[in-house]
Amino acid sequence: MKWPHERAFYRIEYPTRERPLFETDSEVLDVIDACEFGIRIQLRMARPQKGDPVQGTIRFRRGTEVTVEGVIVRIVDGYAAIELKPPGIPLRVIFDEQKFLLRHYPQQVRRPPQSV
Repeated sequence: MKWPHERAFYRIEYPTRERPLFETDSEVLDVIDACEFGIRIQLRMARPQKGDPVQGTIRFRRGTEVTVEGVIVRIVDGYAAIELKPPGIPLRVIFDEQKFLLRHYPQQVRRPPQSV
């Protein structure tokens, strides 16, 4: 069966109060959503361009920190999508985040697709 969504990886969309922070040398930004090889951040001061390299640390609310680097692939309405270079965000971190959000925000979290 073909995957019914455009994305290659399941993306976690965060409620406002649970958003991880993406810390660079110059800013600390909210992570709006994340998957293993991508994040979307809310821009504040800096105005990056598509193709700009990015590196920093994602600080998850439950204490996990992941250092990442990647490139900006899209900027729309004050948000930037960043494609992360391998190893990206470990799958175990994505699963832990998903479990926490499903347990504490069951009505707000999109569930991953189920196999048939």
